[in-house]
Amino acid sequence: MFCPNCKTEYPDGTNRCSNCQVALVADTPETEDHTATPYAMIFETSEVDVVPVIKSLLDSAEIPYDTSGEAMMNLFPSDMLGNMMGRPGREIRFHVPEDRAEEAKALLKAQPVDTPELRPNDDSDL
Repeated sequence: MFCPNCKTEYPDGTNRCSNCQVALVADTPETEDHTATPYAMIFETSEVDVVPVIKSLLDSAEIPYDTSGEAMMNLFPSDMLGNMMGRPGREIRFHVPEDRAEEAKALLKAQPVDTPELRPNDDSDL
């Protein structure tokens, strides 16, 4: 018996996963594809309020993504004085499949949210 979520194997006669609390299945879970598409980092931020915006934009364009650093933000959301984020080492990084990286970068530059991190880096306004 196997958990369909966490893929933990259980002895016969067990009905539910003790971790996920879901019904077990009899079939062996599919093995993971070790030839996965390489991902490229497209965006980095320490602004916690920007994260859902980026996720929404990528979701709406059906661009798969992964993040790193998000768990650390949840563990340590502010410093001892209550200052939110904005310090090195507390960044969330967005990664997309390499073949969709340019599309994702263009999407982020074209979006309407007015934050310095998302505005196109264009010195022509000077």
